[in-house]
Formats: sequence, structure tokens, C-alpha cells
Amino acid sequence: MAQRIFDESDEEVVGGSDDEEGEEIILHSDHNSESEQEADNDSHDFETVSVVTNEPIMKGRDKETVWRKHPTVKKFSKTPQKNLVKIFPKATVDKELVTDEMSSFLLFFTTEMIEDITRFTNLYIVSIQDSFQRERDAKQTTKDEMLAFIGLLFLCGVTRQSHTNVQDIWETDGTGIEIVRACMSIKRFLFLLRVIRFDNKADRPQRQVSDRLAAIRRIFESFVDNCKKNYCIGELMTIDETLVPFRGRCGFIQYIPNKPAKYGIKLFALCDAKMFYTANLEIYCGKQPDGPYSVSNKPADIVKMLVETSKGKNRNLTTDNWYTSYPLTKELIKNKITLIGTLRKNKKEIPPEMMPNKTKPVNSSMFAYQDDITLVSYCPKKNKSVLLLSTMHSDGTVDAESQKPDIILFYNSTKGGIDTIDQMCGNYYVQRKTKRYLLVVFFHLLNIGGINANVLLNGIDPDREGIRRFFF
Repeated sequence: MAQRIFDESDEEVVGGSDDEEGEEIILHSDHNSESEQEADNDSHDFETVSVVTNEPIMKGRDKETVWRKHPTVKKFSKTPQKNLVKIFPKATVDKELVTDEMSSFLLFFTTEMIEDITRFTNLYIVSIQDSFQRERDAKQTTKDEMLAFIGLLFLCGVTRQSHTNVQDIWETDGTGIEIVRACMSIKRFLFLLRVIRFDNKADRPQRQVSDRLAAIRRIFESFVDNCKKNYCIGELMTIDETLVPFRGRCGFIQYIPNKPAKYGIKLFALCDAKMFYTANLEIYCGKQPDGPYSVSNKPADIVKMLVETSKGKNRNLTTDNWYTSYPLTKELIKNKITLIGTLRKNKKEIPPEMMPNKTKPVNSSMFAYQDDITLVSYCPKKNKSVLLLSTMHSDGTVDAESQKPDIILFYNSTKGGIDTIDQMCGNYYVQRKTKRYLLVVFFHLLNIGGINANVLLNGIDPDREGIRRFFF
């Protein structure tokens, strides 16, 4: 989760061990977006050096990367292409197909996806019917009932009762919600919550040989494809990671101490920095077996995977210091994508002069330049520095009032897209307590689908009353 730079400023637990993958393995993530870099007096990697003001160039610690101290002034040059193209966020579907919240939501969770979930759920119900004494206790579901079930999840989220005990929601003494009792019984709701499935369990072991996400791959990919094709995001993009809270059994659960939840399933997301539309998602599931889903989990490779559909479209990407690197910047330039992001001090391309230094005045800035890249080291407080890399900016402009470089001001205005989406999800958080990680992923997709549906329909933040009209 990106941090803003130098601003002062009992409910039932649903079982389902049949979907759990192996033993619980908690991986400690090194994702830390803390931007301020403090001088390390005990380290021999960075030596305090005197800045030679009359030297026209600086070299990185690798002794190969050359930086200029002043930007190149060109008397006659073309306007950079990054400043020529303006991409306006807009829906890419026929407006006649989007008339209300329901029709908009069904563009992301399509009828085909709901039918698939219904079919897979019925296959599982058939396999367990013999364990029930009465046939009506394990009756197969329908597409309409599945839609109603999803609607109840949204309704509980809107009324802030996603973690309220189900018995309290179905109370008949006036404290419960009348519409949920009219929709389905509490027993049926809990049954559907237990048996909902997203793939055919019979052939799952074959697919799990090459894919750790085989149990939800079909639904997840369909949802992401719909997010890509239904909306054109603007010229400002943001990549960050989100941690969906979960403490059950899962082979790739993450521990990130600087997150509020600390334990959960990590997802990487690409979103519009202004409209807060999620355009691409990727679940971190550790190292995949050899096969079509075996991909690199390095930060640079994750970025390239998420921006694949944005190549050549002159967009700008904002990232935090876990993703930002000099080689990634050079590669994105070739694909007509500019990048701005904070940079960790251990990068070998950074000149020693740019490192945290006790002699640097507070609020001072130092710049280094290449033809397409600008590096800035800003000192927000004594003995600390913030390093940012930008291919969007070509000079060292500093705001007179705040004394911060324009690069930092631009970063602060565009880096919070994923954080804002997480806050918006809180308006109708549908997730219920469960021991099944598949349900956790499904609930998160519903949250994202609700936001995207309202952005697509209105072009504004989702309104809570609009969510009520999804299914009721």
C-alpha cells in the first residue's frame, strides 16, 4: 500500500476443507512502500561523499550509469509524444446495454459466469445429497437463486452487516432485515454459502498439476477479461498490491506487517488513477508448477504483465519503490509508457551523491538527468532522503510554496488509486467469515465488480443507494 510522502498530517465460519490446498504456509512479503530513505551509518555500501558542484556528470554505484547534473536544453525539438496524446476514460460498450446498476454489473459478472457457478454448484450438491435425510435440504439451485444469493451479500454489505451473525440478520423481532427473509431462508443461505463452487471438483486434481488456482481460474479470468474490454482507462495508471484479509488454510497466504490485516491473499492490481476503475488483476499464488501458468513473480515482470494491454498508448504509470527500477523504466519507454515512482536506495544505478546525507539542507532537492529519465533526491528531514525516478518529467521544477519538486507532487496525486478502491469497497464490503480461500477471492471480485459497474454507469464514485438496486 503506497504511503503518502512527507505529509503531516461474530458470525458463522463457513467450512469447506475440500477446497483447501495443502498445509497452511505463511510467506513473509518484502513489499514495503516506505518512501523515506535514512542514511545507514553502519553500512559500507554507501559512503558519504562531497558533492562536487563543478562536475558536469555523476556516475551510479555500478560505475557505468552516467547522469548529468543539468537537463539538456534543446533549442529546436519536437514536443514529446507523451504530451501530445490525452486518453479520456470512457466505456467501450454500447450505452444502450447499460441502463441501470444491474445491467452494468452483469457486464462484469456475466450471465454465462453465473450459469457456470450454478452448474458447478449443482454438481457438488449432487455429490453430497446422500448425506442429507431430506431431499429439500440439499435441493439444487438455479441461476435466479444464485443472483438472489449474490444480491443478499451486497445488501448485507450495504447495511454494514457483512460480519454480523446471520441469526441477527434473519431476526423476526424487528431488528433483522425483512427483505432477506422474503428472499430466502437462513438455512438456505447458509447452505449456498457452504456449497457454492467455481469449477468441477471431479477433474480439479488434473488441472492443479499445472495451476495452483485451478479451483477458481475460470471465473477469475472471465472477470478480468470483462474488466479489460468494458472500459478504456485514462492516461494515468497506478499499480499496487492489495491484501485481502484471510487467516485460513492456504498454500500461499501472505504476511505483510505494514498492512492493517497483516495476513491474507495478495493481489496485484492496475487501476485508473483518477476514475478508480480496476483494469487488470493478478493473484499472487507463489511459484506455479511448470506449465502455462508458470510466470515470474519479480516486481518488474509483474508490472509488464499488468500493462500488457496498454503498450504503445502513451499512458503514464505510477508505482511505489517495490516495483520501480531503472531497467524497467528503460523498457517501458520503448513501449511508450512513462513511469514515475519512488526508488529504493539499494539500486546500483543511483549516484552516491543522491543518497541520504547529514549535510543536505532540509527541503532541498538534487536532480540527475538522462535523455529520457529524471532522478530526484528530496530531503524532507535531516539525514533522510526520498528518491524518485520519472520519465514523465524532464526538468527540475520545484514548487515555490511547498518546496517540493513537481515530480513528488505529481506522484502524490496519482499513487493512491488502489488505496482509494479499498476504501470504496468498505461502502458495501460483501466478504463474510470463511475458511475457504476461494470464497475470499470470490467476495473480492464482487467488491471490485461493484465499483467498476458504477464507474462504467456513472463515471463517478459508487453511490451506496445504487448498490441496493443491483438485485432488489
